Amino acid sequence: MHRHRRAGTQMLQRAASSDTDTAVSGSGGDVVVGGVCSLSGQEVSRCLGRSIQVGQVSCLLNDADALSSLVDDDKRTLWADSVRPLLLTNTAEGNSQDSTPHFDAVVIATDVAPAPEAVKCFLSDAILCGTTTAVMLSRMAPSADVAAWRLAEDAAIAAAQGGSKSGVLRSLTILRTAELTGGPYYALNPDLLTASNAKFITTYHRDFAITASKDSKETVRQEDVGMSRPIAATVLETVLALRCPTDVPTVDSTDLVVSVLDMASVRSEALSEDYEERVITALQKSAVKKERQQQEGAVQTPGDPPFSSVAALAPLAMPQQQVFKNPLLAPLAVSGPYWFLVILTIIGFGVSSSGLTWCNVQWAVDPSSPFYLPVTEKTCTCDALYNACRSIIL
Repeated sequence: MHRHRRAGTQMLQRAASSDTDTAVSGSGGDVVVGGVCSLSGQEVSRCLGRSIQVGQVSCLLNDADALSSLVDDDKRTLWADSVRPLLLTNTAEGNSQDSTPHFDAVVIATDVAPAPEAVKCFLSDAILCGTTTAVMLSRMAPSADVAAWRLAEDAAIAAAQGGSKSGVLRSLTILRTAELTGGPYYALNPDLLTASNAKFITTYHRDFAITASKDSKETVRQEDVGMSRPIAATVLETVLALRCPTDVPTVDSTDLVVSVLDMASVRSEALSEDYEERVITALQKSAVKKERQQQEGAVQTPGDPPFSSVAALAPLAMPQQQVFKNPLLAPLAVSGPYWFLVILTIIGFGVSSSGLTWCNVQWAVDPSSPFYLPVTEKTCTCDALYNACRSIIL
């Protein structure tokens, strides 16, 4: 455990010494979050806002009033968790190059795969603001929309390989999970089964397993119906706190390190004490150096301030359109309860249409039976041996 802690400290020291102007300080750097209108983006923003390991947390929004409308089941707003808005319209209209905001890290957290153009524009603008660290939530196989998530990952890597006069991105970490669920966001959800599953995952999944995606010897598989959203936010916070996800011999301002991790929440009473060491180990195993490339087809027009392309950044600043997924076509772990209700309903309709009642069930009308139903005394009339009974019309 202590060896891993020393390795993590050495990583941070090398990163800070190589580029003191752009590296995130140990006291915590400022972070901007894309996708806050999703439940995952909201949970990540709340987790980072309450964290003492990061600085000011801002979230990309198209409307200032939206921040007050994003509340949890306890009616707690993002303002209460020290999250502040970064408005697209304000940056486009009022900001100049002299007032360009500064962010040390950028996070992309959404519930559906973000548009590749939005991811590329968001990261490119963040690099102009001095960002050196990026973390993105994605999906691991066998998610149904895994192809769309891979396109978003490719866009993030392409943007990270570019740079600007303000600096370059030095680390990109992609955290792949199963579909995220849980968190204090389901009290008003009309789908009682979804709300119940979310509460179960939140209550009992309090730890996680994590490994490098490229490591075929170690694999993680998500149990139950999905990964805990609060646990995913905790892992993301830990990655941001580590800042430099690699232990390569030399780390300088020209290096780009990309780490792709698979993780899953697991049943546990509490988060294990060595969770930071496990994250460090996974980051070290997954670290891959990428060569820098010139940006092609940049979204932003020269001279425009960062985060001013409303059309390109809208998917990360406004609510995403939720794709309806038929639960009956999902894997058995998800579709099983739904099919049970469907079959039970069909049987119920069949029984009611055939005229069957409790009067036709001998153990229900016989007082000597352990399963006797007292209500049948008023609703059924029977012979002495309770072999023939009929319903009484009241």
